Amino acid sequence: MTRRDGVGRSLFDAVRRWAARRARLLEWQAHHERAAPFYERLGHRGDRCPQPDDPTFLLDLTGTDPAFP
Repeated sequence: MTRRDGVGRSLFDAVRRWAARRARLLEWQAHHERAAPFYERLGHRGDRCPQPDDPTFLLDLTGTDPAFP
């Protein structure tokens, strides 16, 4: 397996589905160079706080977020 085989997307989708049954929001931080571009390719936008090198991503799981089909 190599990068861009879809494994990361599949794992994130599984986490999102799991969290949708248990929570209203999903929040995580990702390193701005190593991980944030991956989440941005999935359509998520991170805020540059509280750590400048680790933007915070927030996903609304209530069904009103267009990034959550």
